[in-house]
Amino acid sequence: MKKGSYNCHFIGNVNNPKVVLIHGMGFYWEKCFTPIIEALELEYCLIIPELEGHHNKSEKTDIKIADCVNRLEQELTSNNIKQVDVVYGISFGASIAAEFACNGKIKVNNLILDGAMFVDQGLMSWFSALIMAWQFKRILSDKPMFSYIKKQMGYTTKDEITILKPLMCNPISFQTLRKSAYECYRYDITKKNKIESNVRFIYGSGESFPAQSEEIIAGCTPKLINSKIYDNKGHAEILSCYPEKIVNIIKNILHSKQL
Repeated sequence: MKKGSYNCHFIGNVNNPKVVLIHGMGFYWEKCFTPIIEALELEYCLIIPELEGHHNKSEKTDIKIADCVNRLEQELTSNNIKQVDVVYGISFGASIAAEFACNGKIKVNNLILDGAMFVDQGLMSWFSALIMAWQFKRILSDKPMFSYIKKQMGYTTKDEITILKPLMCNPISFQTLRKSAYECYRYDITKKNKIESNVRFIYGSGESFPAQSEEIIAGCTPKLINSKIYDNKGHAEILSCYPEKIVNIIKNILHSKQL
């Protein structure tokens, strides 16, 4: 990973319970998490990695899940943090969060996976990544997604531009989008270590792949997962339009110390 291509933001008192927030493909950390930061920063220490290529400039990157996790582990270790209370990951960020928990180098007490994609795309991974990168570029140009992509993501009756664009990193390169999507589509969680964290799995009822991924993630942990399906919601719609629901999930976990 190129020097200067990764940042990790620490917000709040490092002695407070620690919450890691991992944004998704094509998203910008500050746009995604400002409402959550404002709600939690006085009570918790928020740790937010700014993923490679997802900055306020266009960069051609070869982003990899393993690299993202390695850099986050290095940041935490260098700050003498050996465990975190909650890790929240959205979309591509959910794959990174899952890998981070599977690695076990930093103990993750609670894992929140939002709109996760753990369905094996097989030989279609490269082509699917190309199409999805194209769709995200369309959103940034105020153009709608193709109808079958809208259906997959739960946007059939919704304005996906209004939902997604406020979260997105405007100058992101096509290569970074394509590589992020490819990493997500080829990620096989079934070949990883078992997740020992408490797992909460959330997604919108309109999302196709997260619905299929729920059974997959259930087989990757010895614990029962706690699932929440939001009726008539699409991909990242809760984070974009109802961030207080994410705040409440995090607070409920930390106040009860269990899922």
